[in-house]
Amino acid sequence: MCFHRAIFDNLSLIGTIFIDVNLSGSDFQNSNMQNSKLTHCNLNNAIFYHVNLVSSNIINSDLIGTEFIDCNLENASLKNCDVFAATFKRVNIKSADMRCIRIDSVEFCETIYDSKTIWPPHFDINRNGLVFEE
Repeated sequence: MCFHRAIFDNLSLIGTIFIDVNLSGSDFQNSNMQNSKLTHCNLNNAIFYHVNLVSSNIINSDLIGTEFIDCNLENASLKNCDVFAATFKRVNIKSADMRCIRIDSVEFCETIYDSKTIWPPHFDINRNGLVFEE
């Protein structure tokens, strides 16, 4: 299924399931995607501004160049996602599973994590842009 460059602005997408869907370049501004599942999706260059992704599972998906700005990813999973050149600005990743592929290339800015956030074993959590907060 293909939703390349689709516009999902200001929508309630709570619990939505996308499996093996091309969502590259799609715009999810101001949407509520809490408890959603995005598995094996192409989300390259997608835009997530002011999106609620609490407890969502974004697993084994491509997030290359994707922008997460002013988002809530608390308790979400991005396990095995390719996040090359992705951006996380003012994002809450408390208790999130951030065991992503190529996470060292991510731009973090005022991104909040806690002791329950899960990182890849090699990742340096002392890098700029990450803020520890319990």
